[in-house]
Amino acid sequence: MSELATMSRSELVTDVLFHALRVRDSKLNALAAEVFSRLGTDPVRRLVLEAVKRTNATSHRLRAMTIIARIGEVSCPDDILDLPMLLSDRDPDLREAAARFLLTQPAVANA
Repeated sequence: MSELATMSRSELVTDVLFHALRVRDSKLNALAAEVFSRLGTDPVRRLVLEAVKRTNATSHRLRAMTIIARIGEVSCPDDILDLPMLLSDRDPDLREAAARFLLTQPAVANA
């Protein structure tokens, strides 16, 4: 039995959405971002991990960070601990996106 056969419908859809963020297709990226934003905070943890993973393409990481900002909140305390790693990233757009988002978070803005 293949791994796909054992995945739930929501797991399959989530995997498709994350793969959609990896390609440079603005329409597909926009569709994935819209679906992610409608899921609330459920995908945020994985989006954070995608954004901070330095082996991912910068464009992919920036798309993940943009969706996190669009959702507007973190899913768990670990997100707030991981996102500051982006503040020292090589890419200025990624640094700026992370800083803007973190300043909207009460735990960070009031610290």
